[in-house]
Amino acid sequence: MKRLSKCLLTLVSVFSLAGCNVQEPSVYLGDDSVCPIPCWYGITPGRSTIEESVSTLNSLPFITGTKTTTSKNVTDVFWRYRWITADGSIIFKDGKLIVIRITPSDLSLGDVFNKLGSPESVSAWYEPGDLVTYVVSLYYLDKGVVVIIADRPQGDLSDPQRITKDLSVSQIHLFEPTDLGTFLKEISGKSEEYVVRVTEQLQPWPGFGDDVIHVNFP
Repeated sequence: MKRLSKCLLTLVSVFSLAGCNVQEPSVYLGDDSVCPIPCWYGITPGRSTIEESVSTLNSLPFITGTKTTTSKNVTDVFWRYRWITADGSIIFKDGKLIVIRITPSDLSLGDVFNKLGSPESVSAWYEPGDLVTYVVSLYYLDKGVVVIIADRPQGDLSDPQRITKDLSVSQIHLFEPTDLGTFLKEISGKSEEYVVRVTEQLQPWPGFGDDVIHVNFP
């Protein structure tokens, strides 16, 4: 608790100096001096209670407050970041914290690599819509982390796409380390068909560069 309090005082000082332009990767990826990932500022998937999590969130200087909603056996604790357009939520199922989901602002893939290094594997797809979006999921399952990035497709959709450090992170998932199937089904709520498609077309980390990742399915 003393370590957490010291860290929070440091964050307050940083934010006071930075004002409304603060963009610290640690507010999204956590601070290892407080607790190692997937723990996030003392909130630990699989261990922290709803009451503990709400109390911790309300103590963080970069959080504006929390909103808790419950439907059947699922409780969602939602928050917004102070000064920046970003948010997060903590999902409990049957009282157990299953995932921390963070939607960052101005967090780059390079910031993620500075903390986590190379992922174990990746999957890529195109998200349909008025403007097609190229999406890549980076799996750090042994660490309990999945990072999702989104970009505009380069060239023809049949061409390999780029993975570069400037790509923007669209979402971060923190959870108890597990296998891919459990993450997709139990944590993300995907269908068995979806799990099979992702598993069959999973790719090893290709490294950074242009034309390095093949997009397998829409």
